[in-house]
Amino acid sequence: MFVHNSVKVTSLNIDNYCLDQDFEVRAIHLDTVYDKLCILPIYRSPLGNFNTFLTNFDLILHKFFNPKCNFTICGGINVNYLVESYKRNQLKNILHSFNFSSIVNFPTRIGPNSFSSIDNVFIDNSYLNKFDTIPLVNGLSDHDAYLLTIQFVQKHNKDQGTYFKRNINQYTIADFLLNTAMRPGILFLKEMMSI
Repeated sequence: MFVHNSVKVTSLNIDNYCLDQDFEVRAIHLDTVYDKLCILPIYRSPLGNFNTFLTNFDLILHKFFNPKCNFTICGGINVNYLVESYKRNQLKNILHSFNFSSIVNFPTRIGPNSFSSIDNVFIDNSYLNKFDTIPLVNGLSDHDAYLLTIQFVQKHNKDQGTYFKRNINQYTIADFLLNTAMRPGILFLKEMMSI
């Protein structure tokens, strides 16, 4: 995991919960001017014990979950989220008890005769303002990557007030039009701007 050197990072000690193949996990806490963020990258081998995975996952969430901190859980859980199953329902029950939702709704592993979404990201979207997840086909593995972009609103002290500034000029308008030209409904916007 790479973190910009301007961000304060604290590692959380969760080694007691790690079991080879069953539940491999790390945790870091980021403290930025925008918000506090805890990231838990997890891995569960397809050969691992699923019940041990669920038990340890639930224990970690009970111990470290804090509603004042945004949690992002990501990694290879080897539970296909594109198909209803017992394992998916068990995992969803634990995640929903902490208000987490899956946000990867596309295949992350595509084979010659099948596709699945066994790599996932789970967020508490009541605390995150805006996010976007897109697939990144990399050709380096039998699993594709994904890019998660999270936009936080910068926090201000009460005495500072809240200010939003947009730089609108001929270049930012041209960039907006160029980047959105292929989206539905943008033709109407262009026509309205030319009136």
